Amino acid sequence: IWTTGHDMLGRSALYNYLSATVAQLMPGAVVLAAWGSKLGHPFGWGRLGYGPKPPSLQVLVSEVAMEELNEIIDVLFQINTAAPLFFQRGQRLRPAIEVMFAVQIMYYDERCQAGEMRDVTIRQR
Repeated sequence: IWTTGHDMLGRSALYNYLSATVAQLMPGAVVLAAWGSKLGHPFGWGRLGYGPKPPSLQVLVSEVAMEELNEIIDVLFQINTAAPLFFQRGQRLRPAIEVMFAVQIMYYDERCQAGEMRDVTIRQR
């Protein structure tokens, strides 16, 4: 696409982000993360505070063994011996997979009610 000169912006919003810099993406990321909205006010210039944090499985670990959660994660995200090594247990991107799983749990009811991601919600049952 880049070498042919074709314009794919009308096909997908993805092409707006492919060559974007971090500086261009930050305002949108802050809005999507609803930074400060739970505090009642956004952080203004020069104000310090805690930014958004990804969901965590730590609250579940007190009730369910992490080994059991890892088994569920591997099944849900189809992480097996054919999956990239960096997604395997103990590897560098495994925490990202755990955050995605925590998000799946957080929004399970909403996704079921909206009829979204049926294949995933069925696998989560």
